[in-house]
Amino acid sequence: MKKLFPAFFFWHGSPMSAIEDNDFSRTWKNIWKTIEKPKAILAISAHFETNHTYITTRENLKTIHDFYGFPEELFRQNYDVKWDKELAFDIIKNIPEIKPSEDFWLDHWVWSVLIHMFPEKNIPVLELSIDLNKKALEHYELWKKLKYLRENWVLVMWSWNIVHSLWLIDWYDKTTIYPWAEEFNENVKDLILKNDFEKLIDYKNLKYWDLAIQWKEHFLPLLYILALMEPWEKIEFFNDKIEMWSLSMTSVKIWE
Repeated sequence: MKKLFPAFFFWHGSPMSAIEDNDFSRTWKNIWKTIEKPKAILAISAHFETNHTYITTRENLKTIHDFYGFPEELFRQNYDVKWDKELAFDIIKNIPEIKPSEDFWLDHWVWSVLIHMFPEKNIPVLELSIDLNKKALEHYELWKKLKYLRENWVLVMWSWNIVHSLWLIDWYDKTTIYPWAEEFNENVKDLILKNDFEKLIDYKNLKYWDLAIQWKEHFLPLLYILALMEPWEKIEFFNDKIEMWSLSMTSVKIWE
């Protein structure tokens, strides 16, 4: 069996992390020291929401600034990169339910992390959409089909949150945590460590899920990384904390 490239589930935090020196950006900068250079990057964004599953096929994946009310310096940042045509159409060939799309660019959750991890901008990047029509198990089964990408030295990365409740946050209090948010976050981590993925796929039966998961597309990417994981692999949690009462920054790395 071929060696598998590490995979990551990130919480990217505020777009300001792209230009700030904080705990998150420092962690992203150090990640490249723990992995080899990938041949390409496949990113999954909750901002790329569709009624089917699409992969970007633009020759040049330009940066978009899909936010407002931030300093001008942030809008001057870009992460314009090439795409990998061979990889994109290999994925489409192997998994026909994935369709090509030229209707999307590189959104901020992807480039705000990559600008620290690989500042040279010399690795091709593709984005895959989240099909809002699929059920949680269907998302998980789709990603099991993409496991071969890790054997081909592709870095697969997702973002969003274990706990994501924007309507309950306090933007000015980064230290207080709702007890239910901490309990849900710890329960999910425990299930990951136990490889108890069935309970995570059936997340609506987890205690406090209705408080923790405001929008399903923010939680589903966690199922994707679990679908790519082998039973013998190591699991590492990093940036493991909750801020502003109900936003989990907990990130996950899997590797052999």
